[in-house]
Amino acid sequence: MKECRPQTNADRIRSMTDEELALAVMCPADITGGDTKCDQYHNCRKCTLDWLQRESEE
Repeated sequence: MKECRPQTNADRIRSMTDEELALAVMCPADITGGDTKCDQYHNCRKCTLDWLQRESEE
């Protein structure tokens, strides 16, 4: 029988969709050293979603 444990905040974050994460994390333009730019309206949700879906550099 599988033991049930309470979901942690980390579990909740790992289960988020890209769209949910885009609303929850900092704008990458603020933390990546300038390799990401928000649009002229500073639409951070869109630039964050684009960044989340980009291939990882590591």
